[in-house]
Amino acid sequence: TNIPIAFFFRTGYERFDQRPAYFSAPHGGIDMKIEGPLVGKDDVTGKPRKCDIQFYMAIEGMCGWHSNHNPDVPWIKPVSTTTIYDKATSLKAIRMSGLLACTFNSIGTRMGLPFGGYGVLGVCNDTAALVDFAVRGSTNMYPLISTGRFLMHTAACLVETH
Repeated sequence: TNIPIAFFFRTGYERFDQRPAYFSAPHGGIDMKIEGPLVGKDDVTGKPRKCDIQFYMAIEGMCGWHSNHNPDVPWIKPVSTTTIYDKATSLKAIRMSGLLACTFNSIGTRMGLPFGGYGVLGVCNDTAALVDFAVRGSTNMYPLISTGRFLMHTAACLVETH
């Protein structure tokens, strides 16, 4: 990603010198690459155009699909940490991401949460993990910070919407 920040969490483990060990939690999301008739062809080269987007809860408070055209900087290393979705699973993930975006955005607005709920409802990893869990039945995304009261609001809103 092009976000040069990360959260640092205590792991509960100690380093060799008996000091707390920390874990750097970089940005995470669900990437989607689209090409074909929907995106069109380049007028000059005739090659198919490509659209790269990523689903996550952004720090400015909008949960949804964002541009995934990243600048060429040394800290960006696109890495897939899981098996790539097949076509059927991708369609489920797209539908679930729409439902989840409506849920997070409506809770943030309804409750007047700072930054649209970013941080208290969850962060980028939480939204991507919820979609991943919904379509696979498990997820390997870590860390997840959505807990307690606000996680219950998310669950209740999803039940209402479904």
